[in-house]
Amino acid sequence: MMIFREVNPIPTPTLPLKDKVMNDTFWIGVYPGLNEEMLSFMVEKLEAFFGVNS
Repeated sequence: MMIFREVNPIPTPTLPLKDKVMNDTFWIGVYPGLNEEMLSFMVEKLEAFFGVNS
């Protein structure tokens, strides 16, 4: 039994730079529940990794 047989898929837009963004950018996962202490920890670790303020 096919429940969604009448649903047409939404066409995906052409995104010419998607591979460039996914392969050549640095992603940092964050969420709204981070408090000041957690953000400071992230900044400290990123600075250490990139050699900033050392």
